Amino acid sequence: MDLKKSVVLLFAAVLTLLLLNQMFIIFSLTGGASTVSGQAFLMIVSSSISCGMTLTNDAVLSENIISSGDCITIGADNIVLDGRGFNLTGDGTGVGITINGYNNVTLKNFGMVDNFSTGVYFNNATNSTFYNFSINSDYEDAKGMTLEGNVFNNNFSDVDITLSGDNSRGLDLISSANNSFSSVSINSAAGVEVWSTNNSFNNSFTNLLLEDGPNIAFSQMYALTIEVNNTPPAAPASLSALPYYLTFNNLSATSFIDFNITYTNEDIANLVYESIFAYHYNDSAESWTILGNSELFIYDNVISTGLINSFSTFGFFGVPSTTTTPAINHGGVARRFWYAHLFKLPEEAKVPGFNFTTSLEKEIIPEDIPGCPENICEKTEEKEKTTAKPAGIGTGLAFAQGLNNTGSIIVLLMIIILASYLIYMVRYIIKKKIRKVN
Repeated sequence: MDLKKSVVLLFAAVLTLLLLNQMFIIFSLTGGASTVSGQAFLMIVSSSISCGMTLTNDAVLSENIISSGDCITIGADNIVLDGRGFNLTGDGTGVGITINGYNNVTLKNFGMVDNFSTGVYFNNATNSTFYNFSINSDYEDAKGMTLEGNVFNNNFSDVDITLSGDNSRGLDLISSANNSFSSVSINSAAGVEVWSTNNSFNNSFTNLLLEDGPNIAFSQMYALTIEVNNTPPAAPASLSALPYYLTFNNLSATSFIDFNITYTNEDIANLVYESIFAYHYNDSAESWTILGNSELFIYDNVISTGLINSFSTFGFFGVPSTTTTPAINHGGVARRFWYAHLFKLPEEAKVPGFNFTTSLEKEIIPEDIPGCPENICEKTEEKEKTTAKPAGIGTGLAFAQGLNNTGSIIVLLMIIILASYLIYMVRYIIKKKIRKVN
């Protein structure tokens, strides 16, 4: 066979494979709610994706999609949907992406799922991975992500949710458990950032950023809502606040949370760090109460609240360093010293002529204060903790999926053909040179 014939055969084989691949696409597009049943080699299938489809195999977007009502539905297990940085845009109704009754799904790389009633909806979905996507809506009552009913053991990471409409919910957790959230940002300025019902449990969060401010982590939360409070009550007298206020509302008589909050060095630059505690606001008494179980982990920039089962607004306060004398002058463990004085200060501050410095010079025995927690008032000095207690165990998993079965077979065949052609040409050239020599 001469060179010209071999080239013709090679291109004929490649063209045949591409045509076969295109036929998979054409035959898979059925009437009504279309179904994409094969990912095209070289992403030819991408241009065929439109709202109203149910995907039963891997798919990749190649353009932005505009929708009225529901857009894309996952219709099989083990699907990989890659947004490739493109957007899904709705009209304030419907669901952007729906996963209902399918497992091991990967959803990734969406530039924006924008202006749907619910951005992404999960139901009866397990062991799936979702990462690198953004959700946005300007409409009232919108929901960013809703996990409703038997949504277990899924991993979410690098997710950004921004909702500006009234009564919006960034993340809805309903009958969902053992899900892991990592590097999730939620901003629902006119609504609630997180809503978790009393049948959702063991959902863990690391690096949950709320309204570009508080960065919290927790693995213990039950039946409550979480939102940033941008109009908090005034700080306690003689104390300065870290710029983080959170409001928790219970959805059950047995609601609870135990969370860590991460602060920056700038947040506490002018505070005596031993004096920093988490505080709970008593709405009826209109006063702040120190959370005795809260702890500061200075080497990790973390404040731990301890278990909370009474809800309202929470803040974090410390004594300004410019108004204090060194804690060492007062003897005892610094943290016990500050607890003792901060316990007395609210009452003393009500007395006319109160002098903060004079008050600090008084010797107060922490053990004599009713209700002083053991972690502060125990008589043996505690060793400095250097690591924060783990508040979240989840880390989002981001891993790439390969081509689907159809694409893999086609690619394999093409590789075999090209390799065979290369071997043939090498042998052809060698034989030709041998003939010339002879």
